[in-house]
Amino acid sequence: TASIVGVILLFVLALTMHAAFSKLNLDQYGDMVENYAWGALWQWGTYKHPPFFGWTTAAWFAVFPHENWAYFLFSAVNCALTFAAVWRIAARFGDGNVQLMAVICAMLMPPLSFLAIKYNANSAMTPIWAWLFVFYLRGLEGRRIVDAVMIGLLATAAMLTKYHSGVVLLALFLHASFDKQARAALLSTFGLTVLV
Repeated sequence: TASIVGVILLFVLALTMHAAFSKLNLDQYGDMVENYAWGALWQWGTYKHPPFFGWTTAAWFAVFPHENWAYFLFSAVNCALTFAAVWRIAARFGDGNVQLMAVICAMLMPPLSFLAIKYNANSAMTPIWAWLFVFYLRGLEGRRIVDAVMIGLLATAAMLTKYHSGVVLLALFLHASFDKQARAALLSTFGLTVLV
């Protein structure tokens, strides 16, 4: 456990420092500045995207200084949240070594590391989708109402981050419809709680 937490924290530090020292600007397409502006106004979305990742940006900068390094730290923490979910998923399938290897393999994937240093709607989705899957698994295993509530909240956050999240929600719904164990959960108080 300590080694996995240490590797994730080291990753956050390394990615933040790499971006802070190597990038003269936040990103060439202006996505990060756009998120910052949308978040500052706490809008209910724009013609391009729904609002959630703008809100998270605004919440971050309500605490941290308005500096490029702080924005890169935010991007790295977003990656770390994804790795934490990967860790929790891997814990269902193997011991500490398997879990560590799963986290390290995730760190080597560009969409979860160097590409994700540009915080935008795509990178904002990764921890939400990952944690949605964690709570979906937990829900199938235990059918606890708290897991159902978390699935509902994360599904809402996913749709408020990017409308493409409908794809993952459809995939989970199809699995819940066709898998015998999942269908039983779907047709119970647990499933009703998720939908509400």
